Amino acid sequence: MQIIVHRDLNTKEARAITQRIKSKMGDLMGEVAKAWIGRVWLALAYESWDDYVKGEFNHAPLTLPREERKAVASLLRGQGMSTRAIGSATGVSDETIRRDLSDATNVAPDEVVPVTGLDGKTYSPKRKPKPEPRPDVPAPQPKPEPPPPPAWCASGATGEQWQLAKGGTAYAWTQPVGDVVWITCEDYFKDGRVERSEPRIHVHFTVIGDDGIDPAAARQLAAALIAAADLLNPPSA
Repeated sequence: MQIIVHRDLNTKEARAITQRIKSKMGDLMGEVAKAWIGRVWLALAYESWDDYVKGEFNHAPLTLPREERKAVASLLRGQGMSTRAIGSATGVSDETIRRDLSDATNVAPDEVVPVTGLDGKTYSPKRKPKPEPRPDVPAPQPKPEPPPPPAWCASGATGEQWQLAKGGTAYAWTQPVGDVVWITCEDYFKDGRVERSEPRIHVHFTVIGDDGIDPAAARQLAAALIAAADLLNPPSA
């Protein structure tokens, strides 16, 4: 069992990552993902991700041709970005990103686990019925049956399906525990078998600054970590 820490960027880090995005240095897509995960807009006193993109850039930082944009959208979606946030970063509408994701994965964007929206809250998108294939378009190849969710997932949980770059399919499972802690693992289909990764506990420090954490926040964080650990390894009666 691993604990992975996600923290908000401080002002210095936020300005540095923003400058790298503006100058298009290095891994531009990776920098945008880091800015999102680190909630860069808070450190720079913006109300939202949308306000940050509009305030810091003359145009969307990831303006790309359609085929490249589809791949980037899939990868950013895997980082937990909402379709609206990806649209802001790539300069297209939310609906365009949803079509890109459907084309890239053959899975409707609504058939996913909860994601973080532009307001910083976690949402569980509603499912939409799958469209019937057109008569002149070959039906997609059948996908492997999804594996049962881990025991620590909420009842009725649905894994997020990924199409792997080297072929094959994976399912990602996520279970929030309070506001700042969540559990993840993945199922990989290999040679007709399903291999499940070890679960990991993630922490997003939304209340910790350079001066540390106050006792009330520490208790809240500790309680969420204990609850997550108990989900993975229930205490004996």
